[in-house]
Amino acid sequence: MVVLALSVIGFGIYKIHNVKLEEDELKLPIELVPLSMHGFNVRSRLNTEQWQRICNVAHGRYENRVQVCEICGSTGKQQGFNHSLECHEQWEYNTTTKTQKLVRLRSICPMCHKVFHYGLSVKKGYGERALQHFIKVNNLTCEQADQYIMKVKAQIKLKSKVEWQLDLTYLNQNQFKFLKTTFNDREKYNCQFYEF
Repeated sequence: MVVLALSVIGFGIYKIHNVKLEEDELKLPIELVPLSMHGFNVRSRLNTEQWQRICNVAHGRYENRVQVCEICGSTGKQQGFNHSLECHEQWEYNTTTKTQKLVRLRSICPMCHKVFHYGLSVKKGYGERALQHFIKVNNLTCEQADQYIMKVKAQIKLKSKVEWQLDLTYLNQNQFKFLKTTFNDREKYNCQFYEF
C-alpha cells in the first residue's frame, strides 16, 4: 500500500510525506541478506556442476532456448550482459527459530538480481543502474525508492545481529533428486564459505 500524505507549502505546491511501501506490494523488492549470512547459501553448499543444474531447473531450460526474466520480461543480453538469466535464492526468515529458509529459486535477469542484492550491487559499481531498474519495474518515484531503501537497510541491520541457521530443505523436492543429498535446517556448517 502506498500512502501519500500531501501538505500545502504555499501557492498550490505540494510536498509528499511518509511514503510507505510494503514488500509484498512491490513487483521487485530489495532482499538484503543479513551480514551474518553472507556467503552461506545454496551455491556455497553445492559444487559448481550441482549449482548449474539447479539453475537449469529454475530456468526450466534443458534445451538451448532463450527465456525471459520472470519479473520484468527482459534478458541479460538485452541489458548488455553476456548471459540471459541468473538464478536467485529467495529466503524466508523465522525470528523465533532464527532460521533463514530457502523457499524458492527464481529465474531472473541480471538487473533484477542486482536489485535483490542492492547492497552488493552498490559495492560492485552497479548501484545507480540497480536503483533505476528498481524504480522502473515498480513504477516508483525517486523519493519512494529512497524511503524504501532506508527502511530495508534499517531492517537488515537488525537481522544482521542474529546468528541464523540455514534451512535448505526446499532442495529435498523431487525435481532436485539428482543432488543425491538430503538437506536439513542446519546446513550452514556444511557450506564452503566464500567472499564476494
